[in-house]
Amino acid sequence: MKTLLIVFSTIIASVSFANESRPNAPDFRITDQKMDSSLTENETRLTFHVNQYSANNSRIIYAINAIQDTSIIDNNGNFSIKSDAGSKKLEFLLGLNFHEISTDWIEFKAGQHYFIVLNFRSSIENIMVKKPVIYCYPEEETHIDISLKMTSELTFTYPKYENGWSFIANPNGKITHNNQFYNYLFWESNQDFPMNTIDFSRGEIVESSELLEFLETSLNEFGFNSKEKSDFITYWYPIMKDETNLYIYFMFNEECNIFAELNVQPTPDVIARFYMLWQPVNELKSWKTPENQKIPRFDRTGFTLLEWGGAKLN
Repeated sequence: MKTLLIVFSTIIASVSFANESRPNAPDFRITDQKMDSSLTENETRLTFHVNQYSANNSRIIYAINAIQDTSIIDNNGNFSIKSDAGSKKLEFLLGLNFHEISTDWIEFKAGQHYFIVLNFRSSIENIMVKKPVIYCYPEEETHIDISLKMTSELTFTYPKYENGWSFIANPNGKITHNNQFYNYLFWESNQDFPMNTIDFSRGEIVESSELLEFLETSLNEFGFNSKEKSDFITYWYPIMKDETNLYIYFMFNEECNIFAELNVQPTPDVIARFYMLWQPVNELKSWKTPENQKIPRFDRTGFTLLEWGGAKLN
């Protein structure tokens, strides 16, 4: 599991690269300022009120001049920090469901007690997770049961999902379900997705003229075979090709549990999952160049399951 420090730095990076799509900045507002005789001549006190406080959001991560710490929010939604006076740059993170708050440099005077409101903005975006498909390649003809653990509703499945799928799979990938033959299992879902999951400092800005080659290269690196690659590209490329520039971000393997967890019996030797999140980039000059993602390659040894899917971000 990622440490809080890694999560914090990732989310700070994600927002700095995505501010262009969010015109309203999170709210940081000093509401009052008073003398505090309990402070030394070099100290200042900051008391914050968090508008989004709840029992589920009682711990806040903050950084003063890039030095990170945590605090517990009390039942009234408040927490206090005592610090040396001087110029401060503050950052606050309430969890993945909210965008972080980051300030410019602010001068805090010695002996002063500042009262500040933090108004976090939701980072949850409703997206349609489109065409996740599941391929199964057992070493011999095998009866397989697969179920999805997820918090959202399935909008469509094929074959029909009835508390799961129960089917026969062959080494060539052919699936027999209720005496019908399929190349893969299909599902879609409307989901509330925490945008802070995405590290916008990574990914790729792709011009439409380079899109097809980019998709082919990425799928080859992950280990798609020719049929799987054809299925992926013939679905996604026609949807994406008319955009001038696109931001593309991949999620791999365990990261994809955020969309749905797979319960597979018998357990495959290899479970490979590949999701693509993308959005149009209307003003290329407003985007900083992200760092290219390293694409892991999966090993098709033994009973192998491959799932791919994706979503367009608003």
